[in-house]
This record gives sequence, structure tokens and C-alpha cells, in this order.
Amino acid sequence: MARGHAGAFILAKCSPEASGQVSLVLSVDYSQHPLLKDRAAAVAAMGEVLRLVTPAGPVPLGQVAEGELSDADRPDPELPVGVEPGEAGRGHQMAVMQYRWEPGVPELRFSMPTGNPHDVLFWLGGTARVPGEEVGWRILIAGDETPPVRVPQPPAGLGVAGRGALAAGIVGGIGLAVWRRRSRRGGEVLG
Repeated sequence: MARGHAGAFILAKCSPEASGQVSLVLSVDYSQHPLLKDRAAAVAAMGEVLRLVTPAGPVPLGQVAEGELSDADRPDPELPVGVEPGEAGRGHQMAVMQYRWEPGVPELRFSMPTGNPHDVLFWLGGTARVPGEEVGWRILIAGDETPPVRVPQPPAGLGVAGRGALAAGIVGGIGLAVWRRRSRRGGEVLG
């Protein structure tokens, strides 16, 4: 397993799920990052790094989905690089931003804006991770683009509106059957 000083990077784990949703979790350990010394700087930097590549050009993540900000005291357990021995005993102060959305496309790419001073350690989780196999990762610097990230496409189904219409049809059918049965009984002579 490779070792690295994870504190020197903004960490980015992209997890496509079988449902067609994608989770992108950015995190940075501002207690160990050489440039980002507090939470505010870490949060600002996470907003400046990865962009979603679209046919119209790169789009900031905040335009794709609302980010959910939280804190952590340890790196992601799926981090694909080992921790430097001198870093292992230190505490961590991490800002974490998670984006979740359903892109509706079979693959995604992310890019780093030109001139961005931060480096990103990018890796895949979710359905892209094969159990028992080493996780592929890469360091992204300004101007880099990720390889395509495959997004599973859920089987074509009814969707929420279709399921609602189906349920309404079933309930309506049952109601009609009950009404017909009662109307037939009303016409019968009971003896």
C-alpha cells in the first residue's frame, strides 16, 4: 500500500450507487494541511476545487447539488493511501462537504480549474469499488480531469409519478368492483 501525507491534499471520494445516485465527499484536514489553517479556509478551498464536466463546460458542484457540511476527527476509512508514521498519532480536524445527486447520465468527469493552488487526492467508492481489489486513486492538480466515472443506470421503471398512477388505478379498480357488487345486490330480491 502506498503511503502519503494525506493532510497535504483535499480528499475527494466519488461513490456511484446502484440507484443511479452519486455521492461526492470532499474533506480536508486543516490541522495538518500546509496552506489551510482553519475551518473557514478549508470550506472555501473545497468550494474552489472540483467542477463537474458538462457539455456546456465545467460547472461548480454547488450548482449541481447542495453541499452538506460537517466535521470529522479522522479521515475516511476507505482512504486509499496509508498515513505517514509521524501523522498517525496526531489528532485530526476535518471539514467535510458531501454532495448527492442523480446525474441521469452513464458517466461523469470532474476537472480542476486552471490556476487552482490546491491538490486533490481523488478515488472511487460505492459500486465502483471492487471488494478485495486495491482502490485506484490519483492526484489531481490545476487543469487535470478525472477519467470517466461510470454511473449505474437503474432499470427503466415507473418512477414516482408512474407508481402513484399505478396505485391510484389499483385503488380505483377495487372501488369500482365494490360499487358494482353492491349495486348488483341492491337489485336482488332477498327472500
